[in-house]
Amino acid sequence: MTKQVLRAAAMAATLALGSGASIAGAVLLSEGFDNVAALSGWTNTNASTPTAVGTAGWFQGQPASSFDAQAGAANAYAASNFAIVSGPGGAGHALARLSTPTLALSTGTHLTFWTRSADSSVFPDGMNVLVALTGGLTSTVLSINPGLAAGGYPDAGWAFYDVFLPSQGAGATGRFVFAYDILDTGTSGNYVGLDSVTVSVPEPGQWALLGLGLGLLCLTTAKRRKA
Repeated sequence: MTKQVLRAAAMAATLALGSGASIAGAVLLSEGFDNVAALSGWTNTNASTPTAVGTAGWFQGQPASSFDAQAGAANAYAASNFAIVSGPGGAGHALARLSTPTLALSTGTHLTFWTRSADSSVFPDGMNVLVALTGGLTSTVLSINPGLAAGGYPDAGWAFYDVFLPSQGAGATGRFVFAYDILDTGTSGNYVGLDSVTVSVPEPGQWALLGLGLGLLCLTTAKRRKA
C-alpha cells in the first residue's frame, strides 16, 4: 500500500465521520499510560543524535512542571521533550519512537489518541504517526505540525486525532509508531504529551461511511488532476 493511499484513507475517515467522531467496534488496544516504564508489548526508543545516556525517548508525564493528563491520574500520560538529546548547549536531533504492540492489520483499523504541547510554547513541537508493517514498509499516516510552525502544535489543551488505516492484506500485522521528531532542539522542541491511545475495528455499518469518504476524496483528486 502506497503512502499516498494511506494518507488518502486517513483524510477519507475525517470526511465521512467528522472531527472527534467516535468509532465503536472491537477494541484491539486501549492504553492510558498509567505506567510508561512498564508498558506491555510496547517499544520505547531514544534514537536522538546525540543521545542522552540512560534517557528514555518517552517517559511518564510531569504535571508539576507542565500539564495534567487528558484522563486518569494527573501524570497518566506519555511525554517526550528536547532534553532527550545531549548535544552542546542542549542542541541536537531529538527522535523518540513509542511503538504499540504488534497488531493484526488484515482488516481496516481505526487509531485514536489525544496529544498536546506546553501552554503557549515558544519552541514549536512536531510529531509523526507511522505504521510499521511486520517485514514490510514503514509509512507516515499523520504528521502534526511538520513544518514546526510556532503555535502549530495544540497547546491550549488536549486535542483529539483519529486515523483510519485500510486493510494491509491477509495476515498482515504491524505497529503504530508515535515519533517525536525535532531536527534541531536548539531552535525547536519543548514538551509533548500523548494519552488515551485506542486501536479498534469499525462496526460493519460504519464501513459504508468510510468507503463513501474515500470515494469522495478519490473523485475530488481525479477532478483536480484533469483540471
